[in-house]
Amino acid sequence: MASVICVPGNNEAILLEVGAKVSAKFQGPPVGYYEAEIVDILECVEYEVSFEDNPKKKVKVGAEKVQFFIKDPGKKVHSLKRKVSAQGKRIPQTQAQVSEWEAKVETLSEWLSDTEELVANQLQRPPSSQLKIIEAQLQEQKLLKRLVDDKKPTVDSLKQEAKQLSSIADPGDRRNIQQQLTDLFQRWDALTINTTDRKQKLEDILEAAKDFKDAFDPLVEWVEATERKLSSQQPITTDPAKMEADTTEHQVITKDITDHRAAVEDAVETGNSLLTQATGDDVHVIQERLDILEDRYANISSTANGRQQRLQQALPLARKFKDATEKLSDWLDKVEADMGTAEVAAGSEQEQEIFREYKKQVDGHKHLVANMNEAGAKVMELSPGEGARSVEHKIANINQRYDSVIAALSGKNGDSLNVLAQQEEEGLTQTQAQVSEWEAKVETLSEWLSDTEELVANQLQRPPSSQLKIIEAQLQEQKLLKRLVDDKKPTVDSLKQEAKQLSSIADPGDRRNIQQQLTDLFQRWDALTINTTDRKQKLEDILEAAKDFKDAFDPLVEWVEATERKLSSQQPITTDPAKMEADTTEHQVITKDITDHRAAVEDAVETGKSLLTQATGDDVHVIQERLDILEDRYANISSTANGRQQRLQQALPLARKFKDATEKLSDWLDKVEADMGTAEVAAGSEQELERFRVITKDITDHRAAVEDAVETGNSLLTQATGDDVHVIQERLGILEDRYANISSTANGRQQRLQQALPLARKFKDATEKLSDWLDKVEADMGTAEVAAGSEQEQEIFREYKKQVDGHKHLVANMNEAGAKVMELSPGEGTRSVEHKIANINQRYDSVIAAVQHRLEVIQAHCADIKDTTNRMDSELSATQARLDALELEEDQHAHIEPLQTQVDTSGLMADLEAVNDRWNSLASKVSEWEAKMETLSEWLSDTEELVTNQRPPSSQLKIIEAQLQEQKLLKRLVDDKKPKVDSLKQEAKQLSSIADPGDRRNIQQQLTDLFQRWDALTINTADRKQKLEDILEAAKDFKDAFDPLVEWVEATERKLSSQQPITTDPAKMEADTTEHQVITKDITDHRAAVEDAVETGKSLLTQATGDDVHVIQERLDILEDRYANISSTANGRQQRLQQALPLARKFKDATEKLSDWLDKVEADMATAEDAAMSEQEQEIFREYKKQVDEHKHLVANMNEAGAKVMELSPGEGARSVEHKIANINQRYDSVIAALSGKNEDSLNVSAEQEEEGLPQTQAQQLQEVIAQLRREVEDLRRLPELPRKLEDMSQDEMRTYVGILVRNVLRRPFKWKEEEKPPFWPCDIPFSSRRPSGNTTNWSDKMRIVIKAAFTYYDQKPVITRGMNN
Repeated sequence: MASVICVPGNNEAILLEVGAKVSAKFQGPPVGYYEAEIVDILECVEYEVSFEDNPKKKVKVGAEKVQFFIKDPGKKVHSLKRKVSAQGKRIPQTQAQVSEWEAKVETLSEWLSDTEELVANQLQRPPSSQLKIIEAQLQEQKLLKRLVDDKKPTVDSLKQEAKQLSSIADPGDRRNIQQQLTDLFQRWDALTINTTDRKQKLEDILEAAKDFKDAFDPLVEWVEATERKLSSQQPITTDPAKMEADTTEHQVITKDITDHRAAVEDAVETGNSLLTQATGDDVHVIQERLDILEDRYANISSTANGRQQRLQQALPLARKFKDATEKLSDWLDKVEADMGTAEVAAGSEQEQEIFREYKKQVDGHKHLVANMNEAGAKVMELSPGEGARSVEHKIANINQRYDSVIAALSGKNGDSLNVLAQQEEEGLTQTQAQVSEWEAKVETLSEWLSDTEELVANQLQRPPSSQLKIIEAQLQEQKLLKRLVDDKKPTVDSLKQEAKQLSSIADPGDRRNIQQQLTDLFQRWDALTINTTDRKQKLEDILEAAKDFKDAFDPLVEWVEATERKLSSQQPITTDPAKMEADTTEHQVITKDITDHRAAVEDAVETGKSLLTQATGDDVHVIQERLDILEDRYANISSTANGRQQRLQQALPLARKFKDATEKLSDWLDKVEADMGTAEVAAGSEQELERFRVITKDITDHRAAVEDAVETGNSLLTQATGDDVHVIQERLGILEDRYANISSTANGRQQRLQQALPLARKFKDATEKLSDWLDKVEADMGTAEVAAGSEQEQEIFREYKKQVDGHKHLVANMNEAGAKVMELSPGEGTRSVEHKIANINQRYDSVIAAVQHRLEVIQAHCADIKDTTNRMDSELSATQARLDALELEEDQHAHIEPLQTQVDTSGLMADLEAVNDRWNSLASKVSEWEAKMETLSEWLSDTEELVTNQRPPSSQLKIIEAQLQEQKLLKRLVDDKKPKVDSLKQEAKQLSSIADPGDRRNIQQQLTDLFQRWDALTINTADRKQKLEDILEAAKDFKDAFDPLVEWVEATERKLSSQQPITTDPAKMEADTTEHQVITKDITDHRAAVEDAVETGKSLLTQATGDDVHVIQERLDILEDRYANISSTANGRQQRLQQALPLARKFKDATEKLSDWLDKVEADMATAEDAAMSEQEQEIFREYKKQVDEHKHLVANMNEAGAKVMELSPGEGARSVEHKIANINQRYDSVIAALSGKNEDSLNVSAEQEEEGLPQTQAQQLQEVIAQLRREVEDLRRLPELPRKLEDMSQDEMRTYVGILVRNVLRRPFKWKEEEKPPFWPCDIPFSSRRPSGNTTNWSDKMRIVIKAAFTYYDQKPVITRGMNN
């Protein structure tokens, strides 16, 4: 028979069912139920059953929803029932554990849901590649990882509890628990994996971003430096030696660029590696930065290589050019010298031989000229700028000299041929020989004259230069020409003599022919000799003047440049008196040197003006410009030096006074601030009040000194420049702020002291009384020697209860007065008061709790004693009854006395055991509490370090979002720790109530320190979270207001920049005006949005820190500037359109009417009959005259409106208007001229008709008409009248008059351009109504010369009127 006991939780039906199944299974009698020890085997699938008759037989039996217990069947059945009853009692306890566990699981599930949502939000913001953002994201992820890690003990605890519950729960509950665990821990595992993976990914991206930054930023700086080097390089020189040095220097740059190729490729490789981890917009940002780096590197490589190639190409060409020019120059110097000093007879064999040799040398040097021209042209292509102009000048000079030598040789050869021809014709008859010889000589001389005149004409086209090298070359050329002319003089004299002889023997007709030829020939000869002599003299004079000018000018320029460098290198005037004295001494030397050079400058200017009188063409402007620049530069350095000298002299006494005042005040302020900050008397005491009265009076007495120092500093500010302005302003600001601060602090402190003194007395009185009472009570409670629960102890604690109630008003007074004192005394005093209040309140609450608890314990103990006494009385009564019943008086005392002893001993032992249990429990709880406190302290230290390392709030949206997310995690980390902190507080309160006074104070001290840190941490995290939320909201508002405005500004800028210039067509102008009004209104409508954006930005500025302040301010300034620019641009165009529209209509109306009238007049004049002086013709001309007068106002309207329209509509429209005006004015003038011509013809016809007998009256009428027309024409051509005498006119009046004068002459509007200069304008005066920049001459004198030239040119006399109405 099997011994099986089935206990399925008091379910009888299951008992019977399982028993029957087991019996049927083993084919035996019904299973017996016997007492057994419970053995839980729930986790097994099958259960092993043993049999009494065969102990070795073991059978495994499956069971559902049951527990099997196998044991010896010899026990009693009622014991089994007891066990069943105990198991039944365990079931409610298990159900409570399950409910508690499910609540914990629900809490964990909610935490998981929140954290999963947080992780999902993180995943929606993929890792950035910007270093600051990725650092913020990594910090946030570390917090999240820490949050998850901190939750792990809770999860492990739930796992352990689930395992325990599964061991005692029924199978259905077990499956439910397992299912919950599976779902929960799948989510937990996914969460931990995600947080770990994202943290690792962020660390990898951070490392890659740092690598990219370390590789990229130095390269960008190097690229910028190399770009500056390349851009600062001078154009390629033409000097081979300098070119070789430039090539060597440039090779270093090129090598440096090549050496950086690997670094660029590494940076690009690092960037591409970062690209593989980047997402979203960061991909485009990184790719763009890489592309820009590669493009800039390619550009500097291309630029450097291009310059290197050009240098390599230019160097051999420059050497070839230099070699050719030097050889040609040496040869030309020798030839010109030889030709100028030749002493052989003209036409001799020796001369012919010399010139044949020169001719041979000319041919031999052709290849050098070709080499020079070819190499020079290529060098000019490779070396633009000043080098090219120098090469061009050299080529022109040598080619000119080379051509001059060829021409001179050609002339010499001509003379030699004439001599040879004369020798060959000696065999002819004397007369024929003389005639033939003379005619040949005349012909030769004529040809020579033609060639030489052409050469002189070419020279005259190149007027004498004022540049020393050019004038020397021109003079050398002129000497050769003069020598050539002088050499020809004997030939000319000989021809004169021969002509005189031939004239004496020739017939009159030939004589006249000879005389005519001689006259023409010698007129040309005389003009040639005069021109060559005059030009040579003029060149010599100019050369001498140019040398004088160069000798005076060049050293001065070097001195001016050196002085400018000295002045520009001077530091701004310092505010240090000692340094200022040294600067003054040093600057006086410079000022004296400038004054000493004044005479040299005036001499150089005088020399330059002397040279100006001889210069022509562009040289006039060049010399004048150099003189003007010299005078301007000298005036500038004089003004700069004198200004600095004056500022130094003014600033020195102010600086001394300012330094003395600020040093004294600073020392005094330091002392006052130190006195105010280091009080040695009790806060709120009468001594402190009296001390602050003294300080306040001292502060008031120093007000005048502060005001004097500020006034001195403001005076010094007017002299200071640069950084010194900010230094002085900062020092003044600090001085005023410090004075205002100590004044405000002292006054406020004094007021608070006056308010706080009675409160402090009240607070001190209350705390001292309470502290003394608490010390006494705590000492009494800690050293009580009365019996626990005795009447004496009860009386003592009732007295304590009464004293507690009696001290309530002192506690209230202390709290009230302490709160007000803390308001009036912030800082260390507040913390001291706060600590006192907290300490006494805590001690007071502890006393109340201890008294209350002790009273409760005493009452409970009294109740126990009473119960024990009652029980003992009842037992004694029972015993007495038994003794009475047995009537065993003698044995009574023997039985009762041991019983009483037994009862008392058992009570004492129970009390001792209870005390030991309580002591052990208390010690265990204290140890456990201290361990928890240590853990919390370590957690606080880590979290405080984390808070300390947090960066200040940014104002960039992405960074502030990451910072806020990080702060939310930190806040959540702190909030999750709060239940543990509250639990520790509660445990500490319980421990304090049962601990002795020493342990109680230790616990309270630990709690105070720890919870001060906890409170500071919670306040910091909450405040920072709120601040970040505020900044985020402000940043979003700023972005929402700013970004659309920037897009609108860019679109509006594109609209305005794409607008065509103002047209001259009124209809198109009206359409443009309407369209532009829409843009202008749109700009005006956006003003409020701009102001809102700026206001939003300024609101964000108040919360921003560090570089973000400058970034936001810069963005606001750019927005305001761009808005102001588009507003100004739009309003300007609107005004121009409004001004131009009526002018365009007026111009169009005038031009159309004038054009129609001119078409009709020109057609009528073209088809007019030629009948002279008919009545019909006279009538036509009278009508034309009348129409000319009538159309004058239209011409004036056209010119006036057209000029204004051209000003308002530049470009193609202005050119169209200018063309129309010029066309109509030209046609109008042509009609007037034609009428004048017709009048002249009519006058001639009239005279003829008068001779033929025309009636006198008709002739007189015709003459009057002609005279009237002539007066009209003269009026139209008359120059404007002067407002007053020319000598009395101001420069502004002359400038206005010259503008009217030019427009009157040109008969159209004009611009001050050289190509529009009128014919009367002097060539040596720039065509301008204002003095050109750098020109220091008296411009009024120039204007008078222009006006006089106009009246002289048109042969008119100035007419003075009261006003300038013309």
